[in-house]
Amino acid sequence: MTGTVLILGGRGKIGRHSAKAFAAGGWTVRHYRRGTDMTQAAKGADVIVNGLNPPHYHNWAV
Repeated sequence: MTGTVLILGGRGKIGRHSAKAFAAGGWTVRHYRRGTDMTQAAKGADVIVNGLNPPHYHNWAV
């Protein structure tokens, strides 16, 4: 199966590797840009991969 995948957080580790894997499998890959309309971005997507992290998550107390 192939189709269109929307990657949320496509510049991060999970999103970047997911995008490469889907593209290698013949999928059309779209990237969501933070601050744009997510509903519009998701239209027509067969799969959505959520690789978004909250802002400043690296600074969370351990």
